[in-house]
Amino acid sequence: MNPDSVSFEITLLIVTALAVVLFVATFITTLRIDHWTVRIFDFPRIQISFLLGVVLAAILFLYDFSIWWHFLVIAGVVASILYQATKIFSYTPLAKKEVLDAGDCDKQNVIAIMVSNVLMSNRNTQALIDLVRNRQPDLLLTLETDRWWQQQLEVIEKEFPFNKKIPLDNRYGMHLYSRLQLDKVQVDYLIQDDIPSIEANVTLRNRQRVKIHCVHPRPPS
Repeated sequence: MNPDSVSFEITLLIVTALAVVLFVATFITTLRIDHWTVRIFDFPRIQISFLLGVVLAAILFLYDFSIWWHFLVIAGVVASILYQATKIFSYTPLAKKEVLDAGDCDKQNVIAIMVSNVLMSNRNTQALIDLVRNRQPDLLLTLETDRWWQQQLEVIEKEFPFNKKIPLDNRYGMHLYSRLQLDKVQVDYLIQDDIPSIEANVTLRNRQRVKIHCVHPRPPS
């Protein structure tokens, strides 16, 4: 590509702009800001890292490093790649396990929990019902469930004799179904006035009790 051509200048501008955007998307995650517009960038780290790699290759091909800010851009891209790598590493097979395998467990002292965010507008209830009957969880927690979903899930109530229902139309409805005995079930509003959470004691098969807290944080979470 001719360095003096218009197409080269446009390509250089696009690559530089993308480098700046990806640097900002990386840097902003270091800020202690809980708003979703910031925290959303915590999730696509692999995708951002891939794009950073592509941009780095393009920079090495396009830049002639005769201008001081060329070095600044490449430093920002390399720093972003290294930072993203440190965040991704913990989730790779190369990282040391922080929680060891439980090994053999007493089946009377375990609990199987299924959590399903159904998406309130979704009408494919049978898929969830089939999944529940296939997996056979001890506890089922559904999120975004309104009254319509509550009615559709009545078919599983014989299998889950203990339950707590909080149908809401604001995408924060919550339903807890349990095969195991529930005691001291309490509905709290820990996040805000229209976002419920559930607190309860669950009696395991060996009669041991454990406390559960069911929360649906505001996205992204």
